[in-house]
Amino acid sequence: MLPAGQPSIVDKLESLLDEPVLAMNLGRDNTSTIGLGVADSTLYKGSLVSVPLNISSGQWDVNNITYMVDGQSVSTPYSRATALTNGQYLMLPHEIHTAFYAKIPSHVLLSVYGDDFFFCNDTDKIPPLTLTMVSTTGAPASVTITGEDLIAYVGSDGYCSGMVVDYGVYAACPQYYPMPMIGMPFFFSQYAVLDISAKTIGFAPKSTPQQPAWVYADYESDPFPNITRKH
Repeated sequence: MLPAGQPSIVDKLESLLDEPVLAMNLGRDNTSTIGLGVADSTLYKGSLVSVPLNISSGQWDVNNITYMVDGQSVSTPYSRATALTNGQYLMLPHEIHTAFYAKIPSHVLLSVYGDDFFFCNDTDKIPPLTLTMVSTTGAPASVTITGEDLIAYVGSDGYCSGMVVDYGVYAACPQYYPMPMIGMPFFFSQYAVLDISAKTIGFAPKSTPQQPAWVYADYESDPFPNITRKH
C-alpha cells in the first residue's frame, strides 16, 4: 500500500500516454494484453460501464459494493474494496466467504489462513458470485463471475481449491490488508479500462470469453485424511 498522496506507477504513466487510459485484457492462459493510452473496442461487448475510484487510502478502491451468492443477496459491513490488485484471489468479507462455500457440500477449510478445498466432482455446485457497484451515472453496475472461474487449483487426486478467500482472517492486520480485495478473477471475466485522469475504472464483458485455464497440482499428502471421499 502506498502512503497517501504518493503517486503510483500508474499515475506516473499519465504524462507519457496519448490518452490517460490503461486497458486490461487479462487471462490465465498467457494471452493477456495491456493497452497503453488506447482501448480496443473489438475486445469487449456492448459499452463500458465506468465506476468511480476512491484513492484517499493511496490505493485504487471502489465504494458501495454489494454482493450476491447464487442470486441471493448477502449482507456485510464491508462496502469498500481495493479494485486494482495483482492478487490471485477474491479476498472477500467473511459473510460472503461463508455463504459461498456453504453451497459446496464437500467444502473443508484446512487452515485459518484460508485454504479452502472441496471435491472436484462438486465443481457443478460452485455458485456464481455477483458484485454490484454504483456507476458514474448513479446506476448499478454488476459483474457476475461464474463458478468455473472461481476454481484456483485442480488436484490430480480429485481435490480442488477455490479462489474466494475469507478477508476476516486477514482483517487483524489492517496495515497490510486494510479492506477486502477484488483480485484477478474479476479481471479475467471483464475487459477493463482504467482512466488515470478521471479516476474511474470501466468494464464490459469480453467479446470472446476466456476458457478457464486451471492450475493442476499434485498434492504430496491427502488434504482430507479424516474424510471419506465421494468418488
